[in-house]
Amino acid sequence: MWSAQIARKVVAVDPDPRCAEILKALALKAGNVTVIEGALANRTEVAIHAVDGFGSSETSILDIGNGGEASARGFGMDDIMLHAGSGPVFVKIDIEGFEYEIARELEKLENYPLRGLQIAVHPQLYEKCLKGGRLSRRLRTAWATWRLGRRLGGFIPGPTLDRVDSLAGYILGGILFRSTPKGTDFVFERNPAPTSEDRP
Repeated sequence: MWSAQIARKVVAVDPDPRCAEILKALALKAGNVTVIEGALANRTEVAIHAVDGFGSSETSILDIGNGGEASARGFGMDDIMLHAGSGPVFVKIDIEGFEYEIARELEKLENYPLRGLQIAVHPQLYEKCLKGGRLSRRLRTAWATWRLGRRLGGFIPGPTLDRVDSLAGYILGGILFRSTPKGTDFVFERNPAPTSEDRP
């Protein structure tokens, strides 16, 4: 709703039935918000898992919940971007660990006038859904996080991270050498090309 005050158009996607209901009620007041009840996914239907019931920000497609399961429609990146219209876009993604599973969908953003991408990374949740011993799961989580950051950085500059200077620094200090991996946000930004008004 904050974004709706400064953006021409906002597209919100949420698979949690309770959260989508709240978003739809709020969107009526904004006028420039489109709510898609479903999940950013690489298939047309997904199972969503709640943590302590639906209606929180912790619903995930990863099988890590304890508060119920439901089915949600899956939307690919191209399906969602149809609603965005033309012009520069900023994308924020916070999908509770499923970001690791849909890197190819995220790469489709390369085809759009992307100004910025902020993606919440949840290595602690991803590690929780993996099978195997603790060391094996931790190493696979670190590698998957590295690959995610590098893949997205292949078409938009970044990532920058809070409190660390590099992706490698985050992998070491935020994942490998912690008792529990710590989530963070990857921020990718593309500076706009200067316009005639910007030139002296």
